[in-house]
Amino acid sequence: MLKKFIVSMALTGVLVGTLAGCSGGTSADVTSIEVSKNGEITNIIKEDFSEDYYSEEDLKSFIDEQIETYTQEHSDAEIDAKSISFDEESGVLTAKLTFGSYEDYAGFNSVTLYAASVIQAMADGYSFDEDFYDVTSVAEAETESESSGSGSLSTQEDTNYKTVDVDTIKSDSDLKVVVTNERLAVKVKGDILYVSDPTAQVLDDDMVELPDTQAYETGAETPVVYIVYK
Repeated sequence: MLKKFIVSMALTGVLVGTLAGCSGGTSADVTSIEVSKNGEITNIIKEDFSEDYYSEEDLKSFIDEQIETYTQEHSDAEIDAKSISFDEESGVLTAKLTFGSYEDYAGFNSVTLYAASVIQAMADGYSFDEDFYDVTSVAEAETESESSGSGSLSTQEDTNYKTVDVDTIKSDSDLKVVVTNERLAVKVKGDILYVSDPTAQVLDDDMVELPDTQAYETGAETPVVYIVYK
């Protein structure tokens, strides 16, 4: 997302406002990234700028300038703003950006993002030293929580999440993984099987939304989440 740039805008007095959090939905109506089979990253940004002094022209110019600055400093980066629009009535900015690789996305946004096969990830130093949960059990827990009106469950002790032996993941050559420390929706080309954060919201077979965190505001390090799919 462009949060780090939007904050810098606020600090420099260009924009002062409140970022909207993501809510459950599809990739078209929440801030999300989609990982394609060829490694390209599509970033859909949905943010709230409800104050009446924001303009579509200013927001477009700011995003374009950030892309131009980054690509001048990183000549191999492939970043394209496919569309940027601002609904002045609702105050919602909608942008679609594409990145040639996860490295381009991670560098531009100063976040952690990695996408490859599980085998390649291990070769690249990812230890998978996490607890992994069957995504079906996570979805079932969400349904039970909603029906009971108890809200989101946040610990394994609160529900019946099904854990998965990490060796099962490491030994399956067909599995792929996305690793990120961002809190947004992640869509993949395949079926998501396991997640390392049981509080992830399952939006579809190929999409989960990671829970929001206060780490962005406090500056604390945000832990990575593994999303394993096939």
